[in-house]
Amino acid sequence: METDDKGFKAHVTLARKKGPAPRLPPLTFTDTGWTAGHVSLVKSVLRKTGPIYQTLSRFELRGETSSAAAPDLTPADLAQENS
Repeated sequence: METDDKGFKAHVTLARKKGPAPRLPPLTFTDTGWTAGHVSLVKSVLRKTGPIYQTLSRFELRGETSSAAAPDLTPADLAQENS
């Protein structure tokens, strides 16, 4: 399997309009090596020319932070990830 040289950007797809979504149990992630200081709700509009991303809301997370926190993810980062 070939991979590209782009850096990893953590994200979760909550829903897609195309086809039925499978039912999955909740997942617990432990010892990921990074922490998140916030979660952003991002809407994607799929177009023939490529997706358009819009940040709808940002939710700050409470708890300890560290220098290993995940980087801020902007719509521009998301667009690069899919190009």
